Amino acid sequence: CLFADGDLTDWSVDSGATRHIAKTKEGMIRMENLGSGMQKVYMGNNSYCDVMGVGSYRLNVGGTSVILTEVLYVPSMRRNLVSVPALTGK
Repeated sequence: CLFADGDLTDWSVDSGATRHIAKTKEGMIRMENLGSGMQKVYMGNNSYCDVMGVGSYRLNVGGTSVILTEVLYVPSMRRNLVSVPALTGK
């Protein structure tokens, strides 16, 4: 849904995640669709999840829109993740 705002309460801040991950397309903008198996995310439980797209995500934080870039769309995720290293560049 183009320009739909996500809400910060739907996201978990994760210092161990190296990339931002969205479990739904809601809020995704300028997303490039990827085919199944083209890219995978390694999970902490030694499993992998398919990345189905990459793009930017419009997130609503206290009435202000924040755009996260290079967000992975992974529909099999249980929750959305904001990556601390991706925010800080470390």
